[in-house]
Amino acid sequence: MATLTQLGATALVIGGGGVGTGLVRSMALPYPALVDRDRSTYKAYGLARALFIIQESATFLVDRDGIVRHALRSVNPQGSMDWERLRRDLAALAGAGDPPPPDAPVTR
Repeated sequence: MATLTQLGATALVIGGGGVGTGLVRSMALPYPALVDRDRSTYKAYGLARALFIIQESATFLVDRDGIVRHALRSVNPQGSMDWERLRRDLAALAGAGDPPPPDAPVTR
């Protein structure tokens, strides 16, 4: 199975700082962690706070043209990653198949 890097992808983790950044460190993710204190990135991608407390998290695959080709949202940070689906969608974008259509259903 190809890795994200082999498929030409760059992964970034975006957090609000504080506890979120600590969570990224505790999970020992091998990706850069960016801080979004005013949550403008969260808002731009439609990620809300569930029950006004828990920040919704997501994994997005954005192609070179800025089109979201994969989205998986969850209020559980560990539930917003489906490696198999992400690799499949990346492989499709890399030319191993057709990318999913822009109106493909988003798994929540």
